[in-house]
Parts: sequence; structure tokens; C-alpha cells
Amino acid sequence: MKNKFLGWIVKFLIILGIIGIAIFAGKLSAKAKEDGGRHKEKIEKEIDYLDAHITSLANKLNGIILESYKVSISKIREENATEKSGANSSDKKSGEKSETKGEESETSGEQTKLTKMEQELVGKEEDGEIDWNWMEGKTETLYSAWSTIVLDLYDIDVESSKILEFSNLLDKTVIDIKNKDEKSVAQTYAGLYSLVVDFSKKTEMGKEKKAAIEIKGDIIKAYAHVSSEDWDSVQAEIASAEKKATNLVNEVNKEDKPKKYNINKMYILLEELKNSLDTKEKRIFYIKYKNLIEEINTII
Repeated sequence: MKNKFLGWIVKFLIILGIIGIAIFAGKLSAKAKEDGGRHKEKIEKEIDYLDAHITSLANKLNGIILESYKVSISKIREENATEKSGANSSDKKSGEKSETKGEESETSGEQTKLTKMEQELVGKEEDGEIDWNWMEGKTETLYSAWSTIVLDLYDIDVESSKILEFSNLLDKTVIDIKNKDEKSVAQTYAGLYSLVVDFSKKTEMGKEKKAAIEIKGDIIKAYAHVSSEDWDSVQAEIASAEKKATNLVNEVNKEDKPKKYNINKMYILLEELKNSLDTKEKRIFYIKYKNLIEEINTII
């Protein structure tokens, strides 16, 4: 009887041990999935950073102004009724100077939080000259980010040759900027962005976003060729972008996708850009390029 009782205790302890191991393994697995999810999100944000930074630098060469907005939150001290009625006219005027989009306020205690969408514009200096010092400084900021991004790219099995190519091209870009070689700088930015396209293919971001980045890569290469007035190469890159855009449109039109409207609008703007190429006018290209890139950015 005693042996039987001991046997039950041993079995009970074994079962408890198995359950404990299973729970521990489950927690490890959940943590690994959570860490993996965070890592994927981090890599995607790094791709987003390279996309936005390189595009901004390339656009700066020709004073392309893209509309973007930043959210700013300011706290406004609420005055009592007497103080409000005694506000001077200069205060009213200063309030009228602010043009905002998407304004909304939240009142808490004695303060009001005002959320504003403030338009940021990026372009050439007022005299139309390229600010090479600005270009050099902003390009060099890529180095600090790149040292971290490299490690994450290796983790998702990006070819070492592609990573090395980006590093070498970044060095060349800085040298070309110091030499104030506008045409060469345009080509190096396009080359850097092409490598970002390659990096994005290794990530697990959405199909539409990957396709939009790839299309944008062709558009930026076409934009770089415009600086050299190599219109045959411009035509070739636009044709490549059009083929990819057609595939994307056909894909999203099969079902109701969230970005369906933006993708169809992107295609229309791409066709408008293509139809304007016969003019071989840089200014017309830049206007249509600006509209197209802004729409692609809504998909990315």
C-alpha cells in the first residue's frame, strides 16, 4: 500500500514537471515571437528612414518641394473671462497668423492642448542655388544610422555584397557633393535608393508597400537621368515603373484593398508623367514627378 502511494506521488510529480516545462517553453516561444515581431517592425522603420531620407536629398538637388506635415502640440494657458475680454488686438492678430490643418483641442484643467498639422516644405535656397553644405551634412547623417541598420540587414539575410555596395556608394556620394557634381550626385542617390529597394524585398512588409517602393525606385532613377537630359534612359525607367504599376493595379482591383484609391491614382499620375516625356522639358517633368512621388508616399 505504501509503495502504491509513493508511486502515485512520483507520477504526480512527473506530471507537474511536464506541465511546468510546457509552460516555460510556451513563455519562451511567446517571448521569441514578440521579440521577432519587434525586430521586424524595427527593420521596416529603418527602411522607411532610408526611403524618406534619400528621397528628400535627391529632391533637394532640383528644389522639388514635397508637401509633408508634422504634428506639434502646444499648451495654451486659459485665461479667466475678465482677462479674455481685456485681450489686446495684437494677441488677436498673432492668433490669426497661424494657418493650420486638422486642428483640434483638448481642455484639461487650466490648459488647452492644441494639436496642429504644420506644413513643412523642403526645396532649394531662395537664390536657386544648391546648398551644398546642407547636402553634405544631411548625407553624412546617414552614416550614423547606417552603422546600426547594417546589423539588422545581415539578420534578414541581405547579401553582404549589397551592403558593401551601399557603403561604397555612400562614400562616393559625399565625395561628389564636395566636388559639387550635381549630375553624379543625382545618380548616386538613385543608386542608393535602388539598394533600398533590394533591402525591402528581404523584409516582411506588405506586398503593396514593397511594390510601391520598387516603382518609386524606377521613378527616382528616371529623375536622375533627367539631370543629364538622357531622355532615352528616362523613357526606359518610366516604362519599367509602368509595368510594375500595372501589375499592382490589377492585383488590388481584384478585391477591395485599403490603398486601392491611392494605387489607382498613382497609376494615373504615372501615365501623365509618361505622356509628358515627348516634350523633353525638365520643368514639366519635375512638376509631374513631384505629384507622383507624393502619391507613392501615401502607399509607402
